[in-house]
Amino acid sequence: MGCNTGKELTLAGVPIRWMDGIAGVLKNELENRKKKGGRVRVYQLMSGAPPERKFLPYQQLEERFGGADRLDYHLIFDGAVEYDGLNDLYELFTADNLPDGYIGRRLSMSDVIELHLEAGSSLYYVDAEEYTQMRWKEHQ
Repeated sequence: MGCNTGKELTLAGVPIRWMDGIAGVLKNELENRKKKGGRVRVYQLMSGAPPERKFLPYQQLEERFGGADRLDYHLIFDGAVEYDGLNDLYELFTADNLPDGYIGRRLSMSDVIELHLEAGSSLYYVDAEEYTQMRWKEHQ
């Protein structure tokens, strides 16, 4: 595309100015647009989890039951994927072709996404229209 464009501009009489280092600048811009990624875990409620805890907005789950209980969830994905944010992961885990190793249903409300970052891991509850950062319910 680039060579043809330059040729077309030259034939049309448009002056072209070549600049040193432009290829490096364009390469860096392309690298910055590439998706980041990392290790991600996805948890889904087990079929035997209490029905009254399923598919609740996180605020209600926290008010009624003290939050999401790790004992009610099973790990359905643990792997490295490319993403820039939680919305990218939602698209990835609801697509027709799910990532290799993904053994659950498509991502939906009440699922939990765990992101492994350099500073540690963070948990996010898939809520009705957003992602709520959370911690697993503590047992005493």
